[in-house]
Amino acid sequence: MDKMHLVITVLLVALIVFSGAQAVQLANIKAQVGGAAISTGSAYQTQAPAQQQARPAQTQSAMVGGC
Repeated sequence: MDKMHLVITVLLVALIVFSGAQAVQLANIKAQVGGAAISTGSAYQTQAPAQQQARPAQTQSAMVGGC
């Protein structure tokens, strides 16, 4: 049983070291991205003419998922 405790201890220490290394890498990535501007969407967005824009449906039923 002593051999089993040693294996579990070594695995636990390895997991702790591995998670520490990942935490350092994550902190480095956050520091690199921190100064960068992040935007969503496309850089080539265009506006549709007023006639082509979708209008909300005014005849929509109030019942959702009913029979």
